[in-house]
Amino acid sequence: MQDFLREVLAADGHSVVTAADGQEALDQAVASKPDLILLDLRMPTLDGVAFCKAVRLNLRTKHIPIIVVTSLNLQAKLDESIAAGADDFIGKPFDVHDLIARVRSMLKVKHITDPHERQQQYNLVLGQVRGQREPPSSPN
Repeated sequence: MQDFLREVLAADGHSVVTAADGQEALDQAVASKPDLILLDLRMPTLDGVAFCKAVRLNLRTKHIPIIVVTSLNLQAKLDESIAAGADDFIGKPFDVHDLIARVRSMLKVKHITDPHERQQQYNLVLGQVRGQREPPSSPN
C-alpha cells in the first residue's frame, strides 16, 4: 500500500516519505515536520491512534494535518482516530480520485491551526475540489 500511495501522490506532484513503523514515522514527523501525514492505524511499534496522540502532544508537530487511510472501516475506529487528533478518515478500498481530492484540500487549509476552523474550511475546499458548489450563505 505504501508503494501504491507513493506512486499515486508522486504522480500528483507530491514528495512522499514513508516509514516502516509508527515510531519511525513519529521520529520523521518531528525531524522534518511534513505538510501532511497519511496514516494507517495498523502499524508495528506504535499504532495509529497512539501516533496521532503523540503528534498532537508535540509542539513541533501538533498542527500537521493527519488523514487516516485504513482497512479498519468501522465507526468505532473512525471515532477513536478523530478523538486522537486525526483530521480525516478514508476507508480502504478507496477511490484514488477521492484520496487525491482530500490530500489537495487538506494541503490548502493546513495553515489553519484551529482544528474546528480547519475542518470547516477543509469541508468547503473539498467540495470545491470535487467540483461541487456549496449553497450560498443566507444573509444575516
